[in-house]
Amino acid sequence: MKQIYSLALCLVITLLVSCVEKPNLSDVVVLANPKSDSALFSNEKLRYRLQLFTINDYVDGLIISSFDIERGRVVCLDTTFADKQQELDYDFIYTAPLLNREEVPVELTFMVRDNLGNTSKVLRNITVKKHQQLIEEKNGIILYAHNADLPNALLLSDVTQPFISQYASDSLEADVWLNPNDSLSAITWSSQTGAKFVRHNDFNYAIATAENLQTTYLSSKRYDAISDLMPNDIILVGHDELVEGVFFVNNIISGDSFQGHCLQLSYKGVVNH
Repeated sequence: MKQIYSLALCLVITLLVSCVEKPNLSDVVVLANPKSDSALFSNEKLRYRLQLFTINDYVDGLIISSFDIERGRVVCLDTTFADKQQELDYDFIYTAPLLNREEVPVELTFMVRDNLGNTSKVLRNITVKKHQQLIEEKNGIILYAHNADLPNALLLSDVTQPFISQYASDSLEADVWLNPNDSLSAITWSSQTGAKFVRHNDFNYAIATAENLQTTYLSSKRYDAISDLMPNDIILVGHDELVEGVFFVNNIISGDSFQGHCLQLSYKGVVNH
């Protein structure tokens, strides 16, 4: 009798469990390649090849999201497939975000959904590193000192177009200006727009980036003018607390009281005006 009761109880439990519908997570599957974790610089791209499967009628949709400590959860893709198939291949190109920290872990989630609402997901981890991009150099910049009839001023917005300050309109103020009335024994540049200057000849001009320029500018004493310019001088320039670029004095060609001195410069700018 006890055995019959136990058997009946087991049958009742089995019937009760079978009456409760639960989505079968194995009904739908997403595979993502590459399978391993990755490391990217900001703005670098990585292609993921996805394979989506379901044992039911068709794969319905795909949601791809990322999570990091700076931006939180970001939905990269949320799509419903028009092509109703049990198996789908899908390529997704991930672009590493621009982040403030030097290195940030990012978690990518790929979640697939079928026509019955069953879902499955897979995770990938990416380390995003801040990309310190070298700054493009502009060459062939020439300014003249001690001669009021030759270009002696320029704007940081277009350093390749020096102009003659005394012939410029009243509204045009120079970010960098050589006073034509200075004595021949010294070359001094200053600004008509309140720009500040830092002479820092130990700065590595060849590998200048926005980051190391800003750090050097803020940590240095800034001046309204720089005197006694010499070849190989490195001059950082900015307004207030923001660096805008760096000049390299390639050469100074000495002239007479008529011709004046010719400064040959290169420039790397970090602010788009």
